Amino acid sequence: AIKGFFLGMVLVFLTNSIQAFWLIFFLFPLMASVLVYAKIDFKGEAMMGDVGSNILGVALGISIAWQFSLYPKLVILLGLILFHIYCEFYSLSELIEKNKVLHFLDRLETKG
Repeated sequence: AIKGFFLGMVLVFLTNSIQAFWLIFFLFPLMASVLVYAKIDFKGEAMMGDVGSNILGVALGISIAWQFSLYPKLVILLGLILFHIYCEFYSLSELIEKNKVLHFLDRLETKG
């Protein structure tokens, strides 16, 4: 969740940097605390869990909702729907293990 959150936030800032500049101030406390927590999580000393992951998802979702116009939001929504359909029929864990890029990102900064 942490890696996905920061990847999503980077994409929000890169695609809409002028309008998204104010988000830095709005989300700074969350982003700073997640950065501090990430070190503990990546070492395997703690696990964020569903509540923390949901908070990051809400923050990213609100950022996308505030920053993008209708058509980019629809593209993102379609992508999420297709992702959920894929996960209903196939294993996401298998996809991550078989895909070199996803496997690298999954293992990035993790213990073991």
